[in-house]
Amino acid sequence: MSTDTSESALVSTYRKRFGEPLTNDEVYGYWLFVVSVLAAVAGMVLALSTESIGTTREMAFSLTGLGLAGALTGLVVGQSFHRVAKLLVYLGAAVCVAAVGWFTAVYPFEWQFGRAATTNVIALYTLGLGVITFSGVLAPVTVGQSRARSAAEAALAAARETSADREREASALRSELEEKADRIERLEAELDELSDSRDAAAAAADAASEETAAERERAADAQARLERLHESTATFQLYRDKASEWRWRLVHRNGRILADSGEGYVSRSNARRAVETVAETAGEAAVDADDGARFEVYEDAGGEHRWRLLSANNELIADGGQGYADRSAATDAVERVCEYAPDADALTVGEAAVEIYEDAGGEYRWRLRHRNGTILATGGEGYSDRSGAVEGVNGVKQNAPNTAIEEVESQ
Repeated sequence: MSTDTSESALVSTYRKRFGEPLTNDEVYGYWLFVVSVLAAVAGMVLALSTESIGTTREMAFSLTGLGLAGALTGLVVGQSFHRVAKLLVYLGAAVCVAAVGWFTAVYPFEWQFGRAATTNVIALYTLGLGVITFSGVLAPVTVGQSRARSAAEAALAAARETSADREREASALRSELEEKADRIERLEAELDELSDSRDAAAAAADAASEETAAERERAADAQARLERLHESTATFQLYRDKASEWRWRLVHRNGRILADSGEGYVSRSNARRAVETVAETAGEAAVDADDGARFEVYEDAGGEHRWRLLSANNELIADGGQGYADRSAATDAVERVCEYAPDADALTVGEAAVEIYEDAGGEYRWRLRHRNGTILATGGEGYSDRSGAVEGVNGVKQNAPNTAIEEVESQ
């Protein structure tokens, strides 16, 4: 029993006009019936249109006989669901075709009623029609045609149910595929956002890294400056002179003035810029050079040798704090300035300032120096490190303002 319903032109046309067939034989039986009826009608028309006995009438009878047998065959084939019934249909159709062939062999010379050939052809043709009719009318009863039809209908229903299940599964899969496609789009959008966030974070990290590096560099500079403050062997002091002008001097930790400004300044900032100029140029300046910043060693009116630091345009930057007996001593003083000035820190001095220095014995001491250079007070003892000297100074600062003055007789 065939249940193939592949989409041929005949099947698709039948489905559109009559609905879903149970089997393909139903479709082919229908079209065989249509073609056979047309052939029978054409044969009848052709037979009625000619009066002479000849080839045309032979063709007309043949078409009519084949058309009638084909029409019955198509009707029975389209409704047969049992294998035995179909075999009987095909057998009857074959007998009818053989009878038509025998007819063409005896017509027209031996075709006469009452003759054996004519009788035999008609009998054979009638036998074929009888077999076809038996298979369509009696065979279903004897071979269980109804059960076969029911089985075919059940198979078709099962196929339809399976097709519906497959369609539902396909619909579910399409929905799942659409959901996954939407999820993929969302994930791609999130990935793009994460990528943008990553780039922004990377840029922020780079900026933070640069800022951190700058902070570290500033911290390192501050630390280096602090270390120089504690370890420097000389300090630039900024102070006001008696004329209220700002001046500077480079003082060794032992209290010796290495250099002072060659002039006064109206503001502290100008004096500090002069200090920065000395610190920058002292290490690079040459003695008695012809161009650029330079140290100049000369003999003053009193016969002492002195030095001064001149800029490239011969402006006075600094001069020595004292005179020397010979030129070599003044040159040694220049070398000390070149050694100490670049790393010296600037200290603003009021009426007086505390200096912490290391004495010849390697101990740290303090002294209070007036801005004119006069030593007002010194520590009573030495300290093993600088911090001890600083604590001694802080003790004096805390106790001195509230301490009473007591006169003691000399002994």
